[in-house]
Amino acid sequence: MSNRKEKLHALMRGMIERSFPGKHGLAAAEVESWISGKEVQLEQADKGAFSRKFHGSRDWSFLDVLAMQSLAGSTRITDAFEDEVEASPADTLSTLQHASHLLKESGEAVNALMSLESGDGDISETRAELIEAREAVEMALASLNAKAPSPAPVAPMQRRAG
Repeated sequence: MSNRKEKLHALMRGMIERSFPGKHGLAAAEVESWISGKEVQLEQADKGAFSRKFHGSRDWSFLDVLAMQSLAGSTRITDAFEDEVEASPADTLSTLQHASHLLKESGEAVNALMSLESGDGDISETRAELIEAREAVEMALASLNAKAPSPAPVAPMQRRAG
């Protein structure tokens, strides 16, 4: 397991324990509800998959992290990885650092959209968060393009007579 995977695992476990002390089944149902946008009953939640993630035999998904941060009202996880992103110049960011930055910015954008939907948000703030998320995507794409070999030119399609 890499240091970043261990770091994410520790941060997620800590957030779950603080937000749902001893109630992992409830945490599983709440995370699933947040991800699906529909209420998931406690008995319907996939507690086994959640337990495997909690105990480290499965990886947390991007949406798991966004859901837990939203439910806990904290950006602690993305903030922890953002420190790594800010410590490196943009042109030398690793793929994982771009992923961390994308996670943070898109999480803030999703949170702003959800706040707007619930009537607590502000359109100009939501727009700003969406622009920051788009800029993070563009930075990651530029870095990816710089690392990738030049693609072969694509020949235009020929129409067949007939």
